Order: sequence, then structure tokens, then C-alpha cells
Amino acid sequence: MVQGVSFDGMATGLETDEIINQLMEIERQSIVRQQQDIEEVESEREVWQQINQNLVDFDNTFSALDNEDIYQDREAISGDEEVMTVDAEPGAQPATYRDMRVEHRARANSFMADEAVWDVEDLDVEGTEEALGLDGDFQLSLAEDENTEVNINIEEEDSLADIRSSINQEAGDIAGARIVRGRLLIEAAETGDENAIAWEDTGDDEILETLTLSQDEHTEARDAEFQIEGMTETSATNENIELTDDVTIDLVGESAEEETFDIEVREDTAQFDETINEFVESYNEVQTHLSEMTDEEQPLQGDVTARRLQSSLRNAVMGAVEDIGEVNEEIFSLGEMGIEIDAASSETGDFDGLMSIADEGEFNQALDHHMDEVQNLFLGDEEAGVDGLIDRVNEQVETYVRERAHESGLIGDREDSLENEIGRIEDSIAREERRMESREERLRERFTRMETAVYEAQQQQQQVMSQIQQLGSASFSDMMM
Repeated sequence: MVQGVSFDGMATGLETDEIINQLMEIERQSIVRQQQDIEEVESEREVWQQINQNLVDFDNTFSALDNEDIYQDREAISGDEEVMTVDAEPGAQPATYRDMRVEHRARANSFMADEAVWDVEDLDVEGTEEALGLDGDFQLSLAEDENTEVNINIEEEDSLADIRSSINQEAGDIAGARIVRGRLLIEAAETGDENAIAWEDTGDDEILETLTLSQDEHTEARDAEFQIEGMTETSATNENIELTDDVTIDLVGESAEEETFDIEVREDTAQFDETINEFVESYNEVQTHLSEMTDEEQPLQGDVTARRLQSSLRNAVMGAVEDIGEVNEEIFSLGEMGIEIDAASSETGDFDGLMSIADEGEFNQALDHHMDEVQNLFLGDEEAGVDGLIDRVNEQVETYVRERAHESGLIGDREDSLENEIGRIEDSIAREERRMESREERLRERFTRMETAVYEAQQQQQQVMSQIQQLGSASFSDMMM
């Protein structure tokens, strides 16, 4: 509002400020309309930003299916997990292995002193941390490989605990040592016959014999022995035993007499099932939001780009994959997996435009018997030159989404256009504000001039009336004389 000297009703009695304000309020309606236009454009821009984000979320969810492992996941089940556990890598051939049993587990070779260190007559110590007073060497090696010999040197100030540490540090690849109630125990680092160990005193003090170790084994090295399909197999280890390239077992116990069990490797569709349901939910969020925003009296009512996005996304998702028949015989689109769009509502019979797994039986049939073809549908087949559903949908999304497009994408173009529209309206409002300031200033000047003119006329009238009164008084005086 223009500020200045006010002559509000000074001469005329008119409330000129109120009159001017009312006139300006009428002229301000054009600015009010333009401000409403900005709100509408802002609302539309926010809608497109939300659509863009919904598409990004949808694309991320759909891209989670771009992972071979979820099509090749396997579940491995042991009939007796207290005896044997089983693990299968993705892609392992489904199979059942029968008549499994574990005769005995693999065992590590060990030697143990007969007496606690404080009971040895030739030693005068009361604990494992006291110096033994021994000076000499001994060797450890794999029994079947002299090239693995490791020499351990012991000095007079070394204790039994020091001997244990020296073995662990210098011969750890072959054997380990620990102290059990004052007795030295030396055990092979690995289980199985091939990892049996040997020891030999090489110094005058005969260190290990003095500690009452003998060549009699505390535990004998032994390979694991188990049965599969009635055949006996052996293993130097109890873990990671290969049944096939992709299936391994761990022996964790031993079977009771004549007890057998089966292990089964089968397809595990749980992760795929979870991911496909997330995809369906995300797709429906995109389409529901688009439908709401293009409805009557909504920001995108009748918007061609929004309608085109709805239809192109639906076609990209549901259409048959080009050339998929070169690698698939049963699954050519989501429809063959029991997934449909516009399925009739069970309550109203109306078509809602949403995606659903309409036929659970057909869906499970595809996963249980045609998972390889399901994988081809989504991922394509590089060798056959067939692009999958994921490639097609990603390409369609990139056409619209700002963050994924090489340029701005159709949504980005729309957002930029709306931003420019807001700027144009703001410029128009600024021009209108300047025009109205000038208009108000001119009105105030006119009313001021009018008030001044009226005031001056009133002053002149008063002067004339005063003069008339004076003339009248003079004439009356003359007549009286």
C-alpha cells in the first residue's frame, strides 16, 4: 500500500482511504487468481514428484528380481540333523539321497603325558608356570611326511606353559598343544589318517619323555566313515564333505545301530515368492496413485502423460516377452504364472486395474515345475539374445524417471515445465504489484487534489458569504441614518 499524506474526508467528508482500499481490492483479484494458479501448479508438481518417487521404488523392487540366486535357491533337509547336516548351493540339482548313516566321525591323532608335571620324579616343580630346568630339542611332523618336520628348542628357564606356546607357534600347521590338569597334550591340527603326527626327542634331556609322553597314542587318527545309498565312503574331515559339486554334508554325530535316514535337496521358492509379492504391491501403489491423481477434480485430471504412463507400464509388465519362445515352452508372460491385471473383485465384480496373483495353483505350478522358464522370463537368455522382462520394464521406467534417464525423462520435462510456469506467474504477479502501486498512488493523488479543491472552494464560499454579510450590514446602517 502506498504511504503518504492523507486528507481522508477533510473537505468532502468522504472516507477516501476506504474507497481507495476497496478499489484496489477489486483490482487485486487478478493477483489472487494468479496466486491460486501457482498453488495449483505447485500441487501438480508435487504430484509428479511423488509419481517419480513411486516409479523409482517400483523399479528398485522389480530389480530385486534381477538375481539368479532367487530362482536357484535350494532347501536342503536332513532326516537326522543330530547326526548329519546338509547344505546346498543355489542351482544344485534337486535330489533325494537315501539310506544315509554315519558309522563314526573322523578323529585327530593325539599324545598325552602319563603324569602331571608336578608328579614327575625327575622334575622339581609345583605348577605349569615354573621353569623345568630342561635343555634340548624335539621334533614334530606328519607321520606320513618327513618333510614336514618342525624342530622345537627348549631352554632351562622354560616352563610347561612355555613348551605349549612354542608348539602352537612353531608347529601350528601340524599340531597344537594344551595342558590338561598339568599334563601336556599334543594333538594333530587336522583329523583323519593322513594327518596323524609323530614326535621324537633329539636332545640329551629327552624333553617329551621326561614329561612322560610315550609313543602310545592317546587317540588314534581315524577317517570318518559314512554310508550313502548303501555305499560306504570315508573322509579325513567331518565338515564340508562333498556329495556333489553343490551339495555338502557335515558329520555331527554317529548313527545308532542299523539306523538310516534320507537327505533331500529341493527348490526353495520362498525368497522369490516374497520378492514377487513385493513387486505386485509396488506396481499397485504406482497405478493406484496415478488413478487417484487423474480422477475428477484432481491435479492430473485428463493428463495425457499420466494416462500414457499407466498404459505403457501395464503393457511393459504384462505383455509377452519378445522372442521368449526361443528358450521357453510354457512361460511367455506373467499371465502364464497366474498373475493378472484388472482381475474382477470377488466382492463387487468390478475391475480395479490392479495386479494380483489371481491363480495360486498356476503360480505354484510355474514355480515348482518351470522355475528355469520363470528365470528366463525375468532375466532373459544372453546366449539366445533374448532380453527379459526386467530389461523391458527398466527401459520403460527410464523413459519417465528423472533419476534414471540419460536426460531428464518425461517426468523431469514435466517438472521443469511446471517450474517455468510458476516462474512466469510470479513475474506476472510482480508486474501487477508494481502496476497496482502506481495505480494506488495516482488515486491518492486525485483524491488529494479533489479534497484540496473542495476545501479551497469552501474557503472562497465562506469569504463571499462574509463579504455579503458585511455589505448587508453596511446598507442597513445607511437606511437607519
